[in-house]
Amino acid sequence: MAAPGSPSGGLPFGTINIGTGLDSSTFSTDVVEHVMTHEIGHTVGFRHSDFFNRSISCGGAATNEGASTVDGEFTSTDVTALNALYGL
Repeated sequence: MAAPGSPSGGLPFGTINIGTGLDSSTFSTDVVEHVMTHEIGHTVGFRHSDFFNRSISCGGAATNEGASTVDGEFTSTDVTALNALYGL
């Protein structure tokens, strides 16, 4: 299990907890990378691409967060958003 915090005061959250269930003996490197990137995205303020039902990517209740698009990999538009949020 992985769990991030949300940004505060214009700064990204400083910690991501990656549980022991997410290891390379159970999951591929790509899956581990995807989960870690997903959680890093939360710490800087990115939201779910499955905004209409976040239980798809994160489990739990089928909460609707409103529109967004992120697939687990930082894209050029993610880099643009990061630069806009936190500068070069």
